Amino acid sequence: MKSGRRQVNYRIIDGVEQRSRNAAISLLEGQGLSEEEATSFLTNVVERIPYLKGSLQKFIQGIVRWHIQGNIDLTSSSDCSKVNTLLRVIRNSPAMDMYDKNFVSELSGQEDSFKGVQSVLRVDLDDTDTQDVCQEHDYIVIPVESYEQALNYKDLAPDWCILESEEAYNSHTFGGQSKFYFCLRDDYKSVKPIPGPDFPYDGYGYSVIAVCKDADGKVSSVTSRWNFDDAHENFLTESQLRKVLGDAWDKLK
Repeated sequence: MKSGRRQVNYRIIDGVEQRSRNAAISLLEGQGLSEEEATSFLTNVVERIPYLKGSLQKFIQGIVRWHIQGNIDLTSSSDCSKVNTLLRVIRNSPAMDMYDKNFVSELSGQEDSFKGVQSVLRVDLDDTDTQDVCQEHDYIVIPVESYEQALNYKDLAPDWCILESEEAYNSHTFGGQSKFYFCLRDDYKSVKPIPGPDFPYDGYGYSVIAVCKDADGKVSSVTSRWNFDDAHENFLTESQLRKVLGDAWDKLK
């Protein structure tokens, strides 16, 4: 029975991707390309954007729309690289389900532009000044005692669900039984939201880290500034966190 459900799911996914691909070909044909030319163009695009595979291939219609509308140039290696980076971010964010194949947001019901999707995801793909995560940094650890105190740092990571409401905060901290900390890297004010090659393990991701410790003093969750994989809150293991924080680890008490 399990294998049967899995096969159905694959067929559903394949159907969405195929419909998106067919729609993209139709868009290109509307620009004067023959079916053969449109198919060849699309094949080339998929080859130049490595992340445009699997379930992410559903976005091919929206990506071609961006090209036709002048948001991006799919004949440009630079723009293909930007799209590839954007897909890498989308893959591990709520945007994967929030957008349909044409980047129509379920929130607004409107088609989002390339810039619009970047704005929603809070990423900057035009700035190539990526930060070196290998260089040494110092961290400041701030114990958070209340939701009101946590709100003072909301601008640093506005997508963290723990900051959505006092109810969410209490749920994450089990009514205050767990201890919550912000770990701020020395460059957190200046680091830019630019996805690095190892996203989410990049300069921006490491610049602000949220840590929860349970009533027994064990690390129960670690969340990056990107809010990567928030469903599992497993950005770093406890040993990895200790290494990243260095001497500041002792402040997590």
